[in-house]
Amino acid sequence: MESPSPATVASLLVEDFGQKVDLTRRIREVLLNYPEGTTVLKELIQNADDAGATKVCLCLDRRVHGSHSLLSEKLAQWQGPALLAYNNAEFTDDDFVSISRIGGSSKHGQAWKTGRFGVGFNSVYHLTDLPSFVSGKYVVLFDPQGVYLPDISTANPGKRIEYVSSSAISLYQDQFFPYCAFGCDMRGPFPGTLFRFPLRNADQAANSKLSKQAYLEDDISTMFEQLYEEGVLALLFLKSVLSIEMYIWDSGVAEPRKIYSCSINSANDDTIWHRQTLLRLPKSTNSSDCMTDAFSLDFLSEEVMGTHSRKRIDTFYIVQTLASSSSRIGSFASTASKDYDIHLLPWASVAACISDHSSNDDVLRLGRAFCFLPLPVRTGMTVQINGFFEVSSNRRGIWYGADMDKSGKIRSIWNRLLLEDIVVPTFAKLLLGVQGFLGPTKLYYSLWPTGSFEEPWSILVEHIYRNIGDVPVLYSDFEGGKWVAPVEAFLHDEEFSNSKELGEALVQLGMPIVHLPNILFNMLLKCASSFQQRVVTPDSVRHYLRECKSVIILSRSYKLTLLEYCLGDLIDTDVGRHAYDLPLLPLASGDFGLLSESSKGILYFICNELEYKLLQPISDRVIDQSIPLNISSRLSAIAKASKTNLSVFNVNNFVQLFPKFVPADWKYKSKVFWDPNVNTNHPTSSWFVLFWQYLRDFCEKLSLFGDWPILPSISGHLYRPSRQSKLLNAEQLSDKMRDLLVKIGCKILNISYHIEHPDLSHYVCGADGAGVLGSIFDAVSSNDSIMQAFLNHLEVEERDELRRFLLDPKWYFGNRMVDTDIWNCKRLPIYRVYDGESAQNFQYLDLENPRKYLPPLDVPECFLGSVFISSSSNEEEEVLKIYFGIERMGRAHFYRQHVLNRVKELQPEVRDRIMLSVLQELPQLCVEDASFREGLRKLEFVPTSSGSMKCPAVLFDPRNEELFALLEDSDSFPCRAFQESGILDMLQGLGLRTSVSPETVLQSARQVERLMHEDQLKAYSRGKVLLSYLEVNALKWVVNPLNDDQGTMNRLLSRAATAFRPRNLKSDLEKFWDDLRMICWCPVIVSSPFHTLPWPVVSSMVAPPKLVRLYTDLWLVSASMRILDGECSSTALAYHLGWSSPPGGSVIAAQLLELGKNNEIVTDQVLRQELAVAMPRIYSILMGIIGSDEMDIVKAVLEGCRWIWVGDGFATLDEVVLNGPLHLAPYIRVIPVDLAVFKDLFLELGIREFLKPSDYANILCRMAMRKGSTPLDTQEIRAAILIAQHLAEVQFYEQQTKIYLPDMSGRLVTATDLVYNDAPWLLGSEDLDSSFGNAATVALNSRRTVQKYVHGNISNDVAEKLGVPFTSEDVAC
Repeated sequence: MESPSPATVASLLVEDFGQKVDLTRRIREVLLNYPEGTTVLKELIQNADDAGATKVCLCLDRRVHGSHSLLSEKLAQWQGPALLAYNNAEFTDDDFVSISRIGGSSKHGQAWKTGRFGVGFNSVYHLTDLPSFVSGKYVVLFDPQGVYLPDISTANPGKRIEYVSSSAISLYQDQFFPYCAFGCDMRGPFPGTLFRFPLRNADQAANSKLSKQAYLEDDISTMFEQLYEEGVLALLFLKSVLSIEMYIWDSGVAEPRKIYSCSINSANDDTIWHRQTLLRLPKSTNSSDCMTDAFSLDFLSEEVMGTHSRKRIDTFYIVQTLASSSSRIGSFASTASKDYDIHLLPWASVAACISDHSSNDDVLRLGRAFCFLPLPVRTGMTVQINGFFEVSSNRRGIWYGADMDKSGKIRSIWNRLLLEDIVVPTFAKLLLGVQGFLGPTKLYYSLWPTGSFEEPWSILVEHIYRNIGDVPVLYSDFEGGKWVAPVEAFLHDEEFSNSKELGEALVQLGMPIVHLPNILFNMLLKCASSFQQRVVTPDSVRHYLRECKSVIILSRSYKLTLLEYCLGDLIDTDVGRHAYDLPLLPLASGDFGLLSESSKGILYFICNELEYKLLQPISDRVIDQSIPLNISSRLSAIAKASKTNLSVFNVNNFVQLFPKFVPADWKYKSKVFWDPNVNTNHPTSSWFVLFWQYLRDFCEKLSLFGDWPILPSISGHLYRPSRQSKLLNAEQLSDKMRDLLVKIGCKILNISYHIEHPDLSHYVCGADGAGVLGSIFDAVSSNDSIMQAFLNHLEVEERDELRRFLLDPKWYFGNRMVDTDIWNCKRLPIYRVYDGESAQNFQYLDLENPRKYLPPLDVPECFLGSVFISSSSNEEEEVLKIYFGIERMGRAHFYRQHVLNRVKELQPEVRDRIMLSVLQELPQLCVEDASFREGLRKLEFVPTSSGSMKCPAVLFDPRNEELFALLEDSDSFPCRAFQESGILDMLQGLGLRTSVSPETVLQSARQVERLMHEDQLKAYSRGKVLLSYLEVNALKWVVNPLNDDQGTMNRLLSRAATAFRPRNLKSDLEKFWDDLRMICWCPVIVSSPFHTLPWPVVSSMVAPPKLVRLYTDLWLVSASMRILDGECSSTALAYHLGWSSPPGGSVIAAQLLELGKNNEIVTDQVLRQELAVAMPRIYSILMGIIGSDEMDIVKAVLEGCRWIWVGDGFATLDEVVLNGPLHLAPYIRVIPVDLAVFKDLFLELGIREFLKPSDYANILCRMAMRKGSTPLDTQEIRAAILIAQHLAEVQFYEQQTKIYLPDMSGRLVTATDLVYNDAPWLLGSEDLDSSFGNAATVALNSRRTVQKYVHGNISNDVAEKLGVPFTSEDVAC
């Protein structure tokens, strides 16, 4: 059948019909899916990142713009507050196409792009009905409702305007002025993109078909704050964007102010290379190898609050992986692309915050899922997981679930594969990578997933633990510290009370112990299904110890810990059966015994404290008592159970073992010589004390030991107990006393071993020690001298012992010591006195001569000499004072006679200590001696930082912040302990200075000057401090009140500061300011801020104020003076330092001299602009010195130099005229009109007011000299002709002055050497035959080759007036 013809079809009733999209309805649907808040901002950041932008700026524009020149009157309501979004990437043609479609993103097939201007961009309709942007040479405005823009339709609800060539800004200034921000001027193409979203107000929302939600400025501010809180996360996985900044643009302000910023700290090429790895990966997706990249990034977050800002730096460690094309997930991606047209990239990355000081820890360690930007999906982990997830169209979640079909199932499977095949190994590599940063810290283990998780993250966690068994991610101190895999590790029992030492002991034995947080411990046991995780238990340790051969190397504490742990799960009666062969029984000898059953092994004793000491000679049979109480109690309980080789000690055991403590041949002997120092087999003295203590407490009758000599005597013998031969009881005497009395010759009994027993009275009788003093004199009465006797017989310790005995107060109660006895006591050389050199050395003297004193309390002994007695107790002192008449020296007297006069000789530590005591006691000392304070005020005793000592009056109080800031690091403050507040208060009473004076300021300045030769940077810093101080405090030292034009407040402050000033202070203040101007302390700029600015070759960072000027005088003085590095807002300071007066004429002249060098013509626009501002100031200053001596100096300096500014360069006097018809640079220049006000100055300095004809002739002469034989260019020829015409008009002709004119070739020749062709017919004929008959012609032609003709543009009249001969005249000749 034939097809109908077109005419037939046309005859049918046919109309256009098809599916259409209601744009406003479609946008409403988008807004329902996309949440409000920071989602809008993140979409803009995401699009900028895909565009390759490195910077994003968001600005709340609070301004209300004009509404007079708009594209449509209806647009006036959108000229109010708006959100501006800037990025430094320019729209491409594809971008313009993409943004014009809803859901028409061009990222399809570009797996590495998050999405550009697809559905997500339309979330901006939450904020506005009229979004717009400028990029490149276009402005684009969208009006989906078709209400506001002129001439739009539903088919094309927007406008794109090419604003560059159309000069849109000039026609619709109010419409396009809001886009003039972030470098956009709306006149030339904009190399970036700037969006503007005017905020929808309540009235607009009521009529909007897009959204009924109004947005206020506060809403945007809140969004900025929320974005800043998670700004680091927003930047974390982006590919291109390096910084996000947020601004507020207030009304009436020229530019916005930054309030927040988040950026990559110190971004470099390496940082960019890592972040853009994904952009390179698609080119390698067919690689058969897995690609992994790891790096760390520092993120700088800054919150600006007025003039201050708060910064923080957060560090992340990031690992990103691309699976190979041959892997399971790579094959899946290939199939999805081929069969379902779903383009997937097997790529993921994991990031962990490794900063342990972050103030934003909760946010940065709250794990989230990312698809480049954070998704509103919590993973439950502490790391951030980023991947090419298949997310929902509104980016609210990722595809996951077993109940999906077709493409949904593909996306769900893909996300699971991404987690299992890429995220799992990437997480393991992250743990390996951060080990070098964190070590085995709490922060490191916090990165591990713990707790419960929802799907699909629970599957991720399950696979992490399943696949991490062979990866060395757990730290053990084994082998000096190493990372081990979970499969080889022993998880430590952290619940054991002594867990730390247990772990250390097991590590020494070769067990790879790992310490984990409890929650991670449980997680490993729960989730490590692919291997059997080993754990430390008492049973596992017992088995390990039986097999281990190196237990002997362990320290005592480690063995005790192992013993406690190995017994922990056993009852007392089971110990022998389960803890056998463990070499862990701690013995008193320091060794360890082997634990065994009761019928096996050596018997060991459990003793009480006394028995333990007594049995030390057989310490290898005694359980150590220094072990912890819980272990000791446990071993005692085990011994009482009688199932092991442990037993409780008793007296019958002691009787059987006694031959092991004394020589066996002593048995049955009545007297033996006991010398334990010589005979090692003799029991020691301390052992005998313990022995008698044991007999007293545990032996009822001494007859049990009646066969042994057990009673010690002073003579060194031991006696067998006997009722017939009793010993003398010396109970009231000490061991040393008894020994020295024996040494002197007194026969007494030694009872120094605490021999107490109910049975003792049968063997020992008592003795009275009241006659000791008499016994001593009886013993030495046969000698010639008592002194000699003591020197021959008594040691130092013995003299001390005897003195203590004789000065015992009990002998002086009830007049038991008579005067004779006291006199005899004074004669004995037993009183210890100081030697005045060392606190450790003493002498022994009597009390007779010279007179002796007790020293003041709590004074250093090194100051005490031989007149001071060193008593050993308060009782001795009391006896000496009451019964012997010895007085205590007063403290003031002591300090004056024994301390202050030798301060400079003392060691610093001793000196400081004693002088601090003096200061603390000063009030009391002044009460004791009224003149003491005045003597101390003049004494140099206060240490300073340099080690020198100074008197208080020349030092300063460091608590005064101003003083400390000005004189820091100087030798002007007390140091060390003298800086304590209480001491400083005392020093103030002695003259310590507490306020800043002019002398203090000068001292600070001189300190800076000294530092300049040692440390320039430090001098600069100190100079800045001094400058800041003077800024605030200069009014304190104003010499004269400020002028009226310096402000009412300054005058009030000046008057207040000078109201009560002494009359003679003015001259002192003048000298102060004069001195301060001469000292080198001012911080100055070292390097020129402009490369064309005259600048001296100097390196000093400080200079005297006399040679310094403010930055505002930069272009006036920089050649010869230094420029202050800082502000000087104090008019008083500027006045007294000479900065408020204009620079001197010589300084200005020097500046002009340097500016004129090499600047005949200024082509640098910046320099030209600066000079255009500076030169009027310079000339204005010079105007002020006309008629002064300084002007003569200026003339001398500038004579013959290039110094005159003519608008585009500098000229000399010969090249400049004030008024002239011609500006013939560089030969003659006219002073610019804007400088005409300085006419008097220019005339004073010799500039001509008008040019004379001879001056014009000289211009031609200079031009000829300069050009030589070189032809003039067109401009120069024109100038030469103009000058020639001017000379002709004034009919100038002087024989003495040569006039140069251009010839036909453009070269300058003197007028007399040129001819002017006034007879062209004589030279123009080409008829050679006719020339032969004309003699004149022949003659003229013969001269054509030698004559030079004036330039053709010079008229006959001009040439004639300037003396150029004519051709006809020449022929006539």
